[in-house]
Amino acid sequence: MLAAQSVPRPRKARAWIRRNAVACVWKPIRQWSVYSDSHRNQLKAVMPVTLMNPEGLFKPEVYRQVAIATGTKQVHVAGQVAYGPDGKLVGPGDLAAQVAQAYRNVATALAAAGATFKDVVRLTIYVVDWRLDLMPALVAGLERVADELQTAPAPASLIGVSVLFEPGVLVEVEATAVVD
Repeated sequence: MLAAQSVPRPRKARAWIRRNAVACVWKPIRQWSVYSDSHRNQLKAVMPVTLMNPEGLFKPEVYRQVAIATGTKQVHVAGQVAYGPDGKLVGPGDLAAQVAQAYRNVATALAAAGATFKDVVRLTIYVVDWRLDLMPALVAGLERVADELQTAPAPASLIGVSVLFEPGVLVEVEATAVVD
């Protein structure tokens, strides 16, 4: 087990953590344990959540694309949009093309965590200005990648929204998978 260092509380704690910590773990007894660089290799074995930006996906600075929770291994994939690995929008104005790319990005994130669409237990799909007449384009995008990605019919929610975070982005897909 890792030896936790004592953290000054409460005012000086944040500054101390920024200077000395590689990672912090919130223990159920409401106490911070901070681990230094010397514990880096052991840390992966005790961290309850691993966050990553896998290769092949755009790497935002403000969040991570994948969270892996231990226990029964859960994989939570952040909402994926139709960005290529270069961070540029694929299929501007084309819902089917954007659905296909968003699903490819979900597959890339799942693969980085050791999962596939067969492990997905929940999908949430957000579509800008959703109307029933957009269903053929949505289905066409899913059909483009169904064989390639071996998608499975996981539980899903389709939610119409007025706008996503950037003009031109028409669809966003979130996934939760369970592995093991």
